[in-house]
Amino acid sequence: MNTTGMTKEKLLIVTLPNTLTFKHKGIIDFDSILKLFRWDHEGNSVTIDARQCKMADYQSLILLIQYIWYLKRNHVYVNLRYTKNTQFYNMWKNIDGKGCF
Repeated sequence: MNTTGMTKEKLLIVTLPNTLTFKHKGIIDFDSILKLFRWDHEGNSVTIDARQCKMADYQSLILLIQYIWYLKRNHVYVNLRYTKNTQFYNMWKNIDGKGCF
C-alpha cells in the first residue's frame, strides 16, 4: 500500500510501497510512482517512509533522489526512514543515495 499523508503539524509523510518500480506485471506504469510524490508541498518537513519497501529498481530510486533534491532546494527538511538489509537499502547504498543529504 502506498500512501501520502499529512499530520496536523503540516509534516508530509510519503510511504513507499513494498516494491518501488515502474514495472507492474510486465507493463510500465509511471503514474504508480509519480503519484507518490507531492511536488507542491508548502511545509518545511517531509518524511519518506521506506521501511516497508523491500525491493526497488534503479530508475525509481533515481526519481526518489530527484524528489529529495527538489525538496531540499526549496528548503524542506527531508527525513528518510528505511530498513537495513533489504534490497531497497542495498541499492540505495550502491547509488550513494545518502549523498543527497
